[in-house]
Amino acid sequence: MNKLPTRTSVYSVNRMLACLCALSASVFVPAAAYAADEEPTIQHLQELLEDRDAVILDLIQRVQQLERAMAGSASPNATDLATAAFNGAPASRAAVPDIIQSPNYRTAASEPVTDQAPQPAPGEFEIDEDAIDRALERTLVQEGALLLPFGKAQIEPSFSYTRRENDAPVFFTEGATTFLAERNVRRNEFEAELELRLGLPWDAQFEVGLPYNFVDQSAVTSVVFGARDEESGFGSGFGDFRIGLAKALLREDRWWPDLVGRITWDSDTGERFDDGVALGAGFNEIRGSLTAVKRQDPLAFVASFLYESTFEEDDIEPGDELAFSLGAVLAASPSTSLRFFFDQQFSQEAEVDGDKVDGSDRTVGSFTIGASSVLGRGVLLDLAGVVGLTDDGPEYAVILSLPVRFDVPRF
Repeated sequence: MNKLPTRTSVYSVNRMLACLCALSASVFVPAAAYAADEEPTIQHLQELLEDRDAVILDLIQRVQQLERAMAGSASPNATDLATAAFNGAPASRAAVPDIIQSPNYRTAASEPVTDQAPQPAPGEFEIDEDAIDRALERTLVQEGALLLPFGKAQIEPSFSYTRRENDAPVFFTEGATTFLAERNVRRNEFEAELELRLGLPWDAQFEVGLPYNFVDQSAVTSVVFGARDEESGFGSGFGDFRIGLAKALLREDRWWPDLVGRITWDSDTGERFDDGVALGAGFNEIRGSLTAVKRQDPLAFVASFLYESTFEEDDIEPGDELAFSLGAVLAASPSTSLRFFFDQQFSQEAEVDGDKVDGSDRTVGSFTIGASSVLGRGVLLDLAGVVGLTDDGPEYAVILSLPVRFDVPRF
């Protein structure tokens, strides 16, 4: 932010203007004295005029620079020049160039004064104390495309609601008659999660997270569009504790993007069922991902690829998962960003006692629209809406999070 000029800088400008007048007069005083003794030559007068013009030009440039600086005191060399003029020091052709031609004065006068930081080359960006608090960079951290600097940490409480509805054909028996019916499972999933990210040396980041799940489920069996049976239940419990490590593999330069590699272990510490309701936890999983980001301010394009392998537990082995994501983050302002992402996930068939379960594979597609806003230094509010694009995907979801960033001691 620019500051108002100080008394020192205004006083220095006034002194330099006075010096300008004194120097202009000093060119003609030696000429007049010279004329009393002998007639000056035209060449000598031209040299005096050239010296005067050079001095005036340098002083004008110096005054303009001081007016633009808006802060700080006058240059020592400019003050010396003004002091010399006010104290009656000789300002003859021999004396004035000695001040103007000093290396320090020439360097200060030739270099423009500016209060703007050097601009990075196209596609390059630096993460400093101010930039890391911009909504764009904060959102890229949320998406895993950018890592926290060493000495920074972020704790993120979040809450999400997901609505799912799945239909499957079943056989329904009533009395002595068996019907081909349709079973509609409706789930309201609530998840509260606490995640911690810690910036490490060598462009790395440590990550841990622990969710807690609430599931309200009802299953309705319908025969010829009429409900014949309904079951409902409510379950809750901790999800799987996960721990991960991320590392920057490439830095953006020319045509290639920033590239972040990440490996995460999702433990089996969560509860699998509660009151007959599946909570979607309780299996050991290893997940590896690559995330690339290419900056074209105010846009950042993000692409990620993920593969997850699930280990067998109690003779049950869910299928491995392959997923990718494509999207863009737009800096609407330094304090607000918008994002748009398309996510696609493919899950293989599950196995029970070594046999594959037909029809257990899934294809989940979804589209996410989100917005982030900086509430204060280190505090971000993030809200996102998700719409399912395939039958296996959610009907919709809403996610609210409040990442808080703070400094940690460096060892």
